Amino acid sequence: MTDDDILPVALTNASTLLDYWTPLLARLCIEEGVFDAYGTTWRRDDDVARALGVNPGVLGRMVRALSSRDVFEENADGDHRLTELGQAFLSAHGFPKGVAGFKPWDLHAWAEARHTLLTGEAAFRHHYGTDYFTWMSGHDEIFAEFSEDMKLRTLGLLASGISAYPWPSAGTVVDVGGGSGYLLSAVLGERPDLKGILFDLPAALADAEGYYDGCGLSDRVTITPGDFFDGVPAGAEIYVMASVLHDWSDDDATRILGTCRKAMTPSSALVVYETVLGEGPTSPLSFGLDVHLAVLLKGRERTRSEWNALFRSADLRLTQVINTPGLSWMEVVPGEGEGPPSRASSHAVTRRRG
Repeated sequence: MTDDDILPVALTNASTLLDYWTPLLARLCIEEGVFDAYGTTWRRDDDVARALGVNPGVLGRMVRALSSRDVFEENADGDHRLTELGQAFLSAHGFPKGVAGFKPWDLHAWAEARHTLLTGEAAFRHHYGTDYFTWMSGHDEIFAEFSEDMKLRTLGLLASGISAYPWPSAGTVVDVGGGSGYLLSAVLGERPDLKGILFDLPAALADAEGYYDGCGLSDRVTITPGDFFDGVPAGAEIYVMASVLHDWSDDDATRILGTCRKAMTPSSALVVYETVLGEGPTSPLSFGLDVHLAVLLKGRERTRSEWNALFRSADLRLTQVINTPGLSWMEVVPGEGEGPPSRASSHAVTRRRG
């Protein structure tokens, strides 16, 4: 193959990497229900635009652009329907909007991503003047959307992963930073004799009581408000955290793990549901999300060696990793020391979780 043959291929691949409008188009179409409106049947752009209340000319151009990426296909009459790839974005699958909604507040942070590259600090704070969760706490409508996205993400990830871990048949499990309680309800569904404690900031627990009443678990769950930087309920058999630690820097994650370690008995276990980069179901999205977390939160995804170092810093020891189609369960137990040193909080942290 000559240089003349290679160049067109390289340019095509490069254009794919540099094309930021296709992801934005896909997110916008998820947010506005465009993919659901077309579905798997042939539809006229004008009819879809009328049903959605959007501009027909712009919708047609957006669909044409996504057709060039094999998201839509077109027939001889100029009608469109979703391809097999496009059908992955249908809301019936539950998962996409939880990770792919159109979030202008995230985009504003990414416009300042050079700050993260230069300093290692979150561009979100640089742009908005405060951290992500504090900002979220002052925007109720956005927080409600965030909570719904996290619910869809949690349900999607747990659907094929909750049964992979050998939960105890009895005792108490504390869901640390559990928000509305979907993870805890899934665990209790696996073990009818388990009791649960849902632990998070008061604002994050606002809908939890109604949720547990609705699913018939209110007699098995204690809802306990608190801040995991200050302490968590003590003496439980199992502590569980799902997609919590990746939101935080190593220093803050060590503080969170430290409060869990102090609450644990010698026979307790902490079970963490997170990505382990390079293992199990790791996808290109995981490496992209790692950078996204840096831009928004100064958080990160971690490799097994990085998780090991983090756990050791809080006098915890990793005993097993169980990969699932979603994330990975990591079981850690108290280490051989006397526990982590007390870490006085140097600043107030406001968190809102879904």
